[in-house]
Amino acid sequence: MFGSTVGRSEPLTPNHVASVAENSSTEVVVGFLQQQFEEITAMKHSVLAEVALFIHRPYA
Repeated sequence: MFGSTVGRSEPLTPNHVASVAENSSTEVVVGFLQQQFEEITAMKHSVLAEVALFIHRPYA
């Protein structure tokens, strides 16, 4: 639909989100926002996993 945003180096701007909302149906906007939410959640889980590994790493 919008292509993958995984690994996106820059966050979406409010203007981009507004443009999607203005030029798309409700279903497309909901899908777009759901995709963004899922990607943010996946990034959060990845960061939490890295923190857990860091905390539990053996001391050298």
